[in-house]
Amino acid sequence: MYWQQDNASIHTAKNVASFFENLGITVLPWPADSPDLNCIENVWSMLKDYVNKYFAHLEDQGESQQARAASWYAIEQAWIALDHKVINACIISMENVWKQSF
Repeated sequence: MYWQQDNASIHTAKNVASFFENLGITVLPWPADSPDLNCIENVWSMLKDYVNKYFAHLEDQGESQQARAASWYAIEQAWIALDHKVINACIISMENVWKQSF
């Protein structure tokens, strides 16, 4: 099994390295200060923006089952509203980011 992560100090600590080594997981080498090539970060941002815009009232709802259900509903609505062409554009843009960085 292979694992890819950035070189943030929290990811490269000795105990983290030991954890992966003990499980027999190879951590792929990754250059320090490399660009984030995971387009999901952009998608999370878009979903968060939508929820904050259309469901801002949920922010202070607490941890009840009803609040959780309302949050799930908001996230589902954000996903439905998200233009999936935008997601595809994020994915395609990763090649350009990669080429410019290395």
